[in-house]
Parts: sequence; C-alpha cells; structure tokens
Amino acid sequence: MKPLNTQERKKPFLRFLLFYIITTLLLVVVLLFGLQVPFRQNDLLQERINQSEKQQAFYDNFFVKLKQVSTELDSVNTPGVPVEFLESQIDQKLSQLTKIVAESDSSINKKALQDIVKSYYDIKDDKRTIRNSSSKDAVVQQYMQDNATLKQSLKEWQDAYNALKLQMMATQR
Repeated sequence: MKPLNTQERKKPFLRFLLFYIITTLLLVVVLLFGLQVPFRQNDLLQERINQSEKQQAFYDNFFVKLKQVSTELDSVNTPGVPVEFLESQIDQKLSQLTKIVAESDSSINKKALQDIVKSYYDIKDDKRTIRNSSSKDAVVQQYMQDNATLKQSLKEWQDAYNALKLQMMATQR
C-alpha cells in the first residue's frame, strides 16, 4: 500500500529535514563558539596572572637586594667597619640592581626603579662625604689641641727665658 501523495509529502519532509539540519548546525556552532570564548578568556587571564606573578617576583627580588644595600649603607659609618670593603660591596650590589632594572621588561616602572637606584648611589656618596668631613673635623680638632699644647709650651719657655733674663740682669748689676 503505497500512498498516493508521496511527491507532495516528500517536498515538505525535505524542507523539514533541511531546516532541522540548519538549525542543528546553528545550535552546534553557537554552542562551540560559546564554549570557545571562555577558553580564550581563560588563556588570556592565565597569561596576565603569570605576567603579574613574574613582575611581583621581580619586585620582591629587587626590594630584597635594595634592603641589603640599605642595611650596608646604614652600617658604613659605624666605627670599626672596613669602609673600603663595605663600599665595594655596596657598589657591586648597586651595579647589580642597575643591571636588573636595565634588563627588566617592566617599562612602566623602569624610570622609577632607576631613580631609586640613583638615589642610593647619591646616599652612598653623601655618606662618604660625611665620613670625609667628619675625619676633617677630627684632624682640625687634633690640630687645635696641638696648637694649644704648643702655645702652652711656648708660654712656659717664654716664662723660663724671661726668668733667666731677669736672673742674668740681676747678676750683671
């Protein structure tokens, strides 16, 4: 038993099948695209997190070394410390910091970090100037003590000379 209107039934069925396939493909494409966007965003966010962690590790390393330089700068003018050795260590660490900043990929804060290192170089130079001027003060103080001692000695010799001169004059009369 064959239906009489197979031709008429076949055409709507093919249209239905075509629209069903188009709709199904459209849903599959939308679903895949909807899933693809979060994966791309996840990759982008993961990249930003890695970059942020790398930058934080750089700053942690930089500021640990800067703290070491600061500690050494604080102890450079204390008595009994080998100043030349300590200054060479400070110079070495500051040059390492300069190199680290120059090699960093953080162009946003590069100028600020360079300024920080430059200010530490200035602090080191200022400490040297203070140390040199304090030693000059000690030398001036030593000279003043020597001068006072010599004046006292001169006064004693002048008094002895005057006493001998009076004694000689008294003997000549």
